[in-house]
Amino acid sequence: MKFKRPSYPEKVKALGEIDSHSSKLYDLKSPLFEAVRKPKAGDWLREHEERGQSLKQYGRMILCAKPHATFRTIYIQPIGYDESAPEAPPLGLIKLYCEAFFDTCFVEILPHRTFAQASKIHPIHSRHSMDTNCIQYLAPDILDYLMKSKKAYRHLKNPIHKKRFRTEICSIALTMADIYPREEWNYVFGLANICDSVGIWSLARMNPHFPASSPKRMLIEENQLILWRSLQVITHELGHLFGLKHCIYFTCLMNGSNHQGEADASPLHLCPICLRKLQSNLKFNEASRYSKIKEVLQNINLMKDANWFQCRLESI
Repeated sequence: MKFKRPSYPEKVKALGEIDSHSSKLYDLKSPLFEAVRKPKAGDWLREHEERGQSLKQYGRMILCAKPHATFRTIYIQPIGYDESAPEAPPLGLIKLYCEAFFDTCFVEILPHRTFAQASKIHPIHSRHSMDTNCIQYLAPDILDYLMKSKKAYRHLKNPIHKKRFRTEICSIALTMADIYPREEWNYVFGLANICDSVGIWSLARMNPHFPASSPKRMLIEENQLILWRSLQVITHELGHLFGLKHCIYFTCLMNGSNHQGEADASPLHLCPICLRKLQSNLKFNEASRYSKIKEVLQNINLMKDANWFQCRLESI
């Protein structure tokens, strides 16, 4: 499938009209934003037709997550997640980063669930992968569990479940197991159902040792890589829940990816067009948001990305 890079006039049209105050915030010619990569064989844009999404098109979306009244909380549901495992990123760090990235929203971590526990609410099918010799779980079943669990757990004494019913804007599951979207596909990094505001992402293939078991002690560089990939995938999938489609305009967090090498080439930041769309929904202050993201990245020693956000702050 042949992909043609959008021209500058097409980018201007997608961004929409801006005033002089916003010109630096959404500067399409800023050197900090790289042009979308030319897809190679096996890449997402070689195999999937993407038409892009303008600000105007984004504004017409009805079913995506939109904060309103008390509904401003993103809930993360760990399923089959062992935080004591050497490869497991701390959930507290993921929460802090998501609160900075989706500024004006809150993030809560739900009590851990095993797949057996979750299957009591909704059956979660699995299969044995011949490629990796690992058990894989069907992602759409996990999404169905997220939708049903909100109502099923409401009667429990844990106050977070009662709070969830009146504050949840969207929810996303996190698992260390490998997942697949349907029988024809080998695997998927994550999956989002925009209509029902639920998503899932898997850490399995973010581990450089996959499909082998992780050593008892991971190298610092390996843990940092898994953490970086985790932040990238969860914000990408949550971006979908907030209505952002795959980006074709720049090298952007919202680029689609078919394989880990392609995913690793995408950054943690949004391009000007995707940033403006998200801001139109969440109503955050762009400079304040950049500052919060930079601070979290500095604290977890992801300095390359922290420096990018610092340069962006200086440019606006």
